[in-house]
Amino acid sequence: MKKIIQNATGIAVDSRLVKPGYIFVAIKGIIQDGHKYIDQAIGNGASVIIYQDDGFSHVERTYRKFIKVKDTRAALSEIASMFYLNQPKFILGITGTSGKSSIVHFVREIIRLLKKPAVSIGTLGVLGDFERHLDLTTPATIDLHEILNDIYKKNIDYVGLECSSHGIDQHRLDNIKFFACGFSNLSRDHLDYHKDLEEYFAVKTQLFKIMKDGCAVLNTDIPQFDKLYKLCKSQGHKIITYGKKEADIKIKSIRKNSFRQIVTWEIKTNIYNSEVDLIGEFQVYNLACAIGLIMSTGINLSDIMEVLSQVVSVPGRMELVTKFNDAGIYIDYAHKPEALEYALTTLKASTKNDLWVIFGCGGERDHGKRPIMGKIASNYADHVIITDDNPRSEDPKEIRQSILKACTNNAKEIVDREGAIKHAISRLKPGDNLLIAGKGHETYQLIGTKKNTFSDKEKVLAISNLYL
Repeated sequence: MKKIIQNATGIAVDSRLVKPGYIFVAIKGIIQDGHKYIDQAIGNGASVIIYQDDGFSHVERTYRKFIKVKDTRAALSEIASMFYLNQPKFILGITGTSGKSSIVHFVREIIRLLKKPAVSIGTLGVLGDFERHLDLTTPATIDLHEILNDIYKKNIDYVGLECSSHGIDQHRLDNIKFFACGFSNLSRDHLDYHKDLEEYFAVKTQLFKIMKDGCAVLNTDIPQFDKLYKLCKSQGHKIITYGKKEADIKIKSIRKNSFRQIVTWEIKTNIYNSEVDLIGEFQVYNLACAIGLIMSTGINLSDIMEVLSQVVSVPGRMELVTKFNDAGIYIDYAHKPEALEYALTTLKASTKNDLWVIFGCGGERDHGKRPIMGKIASNYADHVIITDDNPRSEDPKEIRQSILKACTNNAKEIVDREGAIKHAISRLKPGDNLLIAGKGHETYQLIGTKKNTFSDKEKVLAISNLYL
């Protein structure tokens, strides 16, 4: 295989991207099967074909190398790691249901505040001292290895990498040289892809088997802690724990201070106090996980704690967009039941009068979470507005109705998302808070096959200015 890699001019899984001398890997996906495009890849100049299924039609094999493997996704990961040889020294992975984007953001920003170049890779793209747009939380296998190789060439040692369950299950992370990996939490998500919550968790835990001789950063306060701890011990990993219970990074107390929080930490028998520009207890947990990941690299703890007050929340995560009529207007990416509950309970605690929420659910995704989210919204918010998120090719009305059926009489349906935002803002009273959930940082709305420009943040600013 090494000789084949050395002679290759590139790698592709899309036959249209194949050029002379390329290795074409036939991936059997959910929608498309790469085996159907082997002829096209050969026609475009592929010199090596990697496949897993027999029985495909193909042109004359003369002068071309055909290699059969058990799993082409796993093979692709190995081939990509051999083609793009270099990876940064400290690749810090994070998995779990919620908090991944915030944690890699905190990792990147804390390290950069310490005057060291750093990059985060995830939902928001590749950001920091090297930037690139992404379409997936965990990049496609070839893209990921190429990005890491480019980061290495820029002499950047520190990378925070979001590790989605899809990325783990599809072998995109198999040959990544993780230095440390963290686990945030587990709740219902992606059950349109995974059979059930147990399978979802089992896939997540595979990250700690992919990592070799690394450090695991684990949350002591989640129900899955004991299983994770046992697994990581069996893999020979060092372990750093965080949480409110006995932990290496112990969260002793959290006090509100206007729109900031004062956190008291106990780490290595030392007490630290830090005032952070973050809202919500869950963000403190995310910050604790980031601290653990950075500690694993050997960076001085005192230096880390010294810069915490300068860290800000990731865009679109409990982001205070503006204050209107003495009411706070927030946007958050919460598109899962537990994330919505976190956001609403956090704001409820600091809302003097009424709490408003606007949200919808994405089409072609887990249907079961829709009524659950409707019930959560009605339980915590005084006013609930159900609107469209990214309906994709599903009937938007059916999505809204599946949410509304679990809501009480405090819920209202407004089809147009911009109209929903306008309706709520025009009715805000002093002491109210408004949460617009589901899209956060996103600047588009997927309706049918169209990707329309739409930003909750921009709409809030434009609408609130109309009423000033």
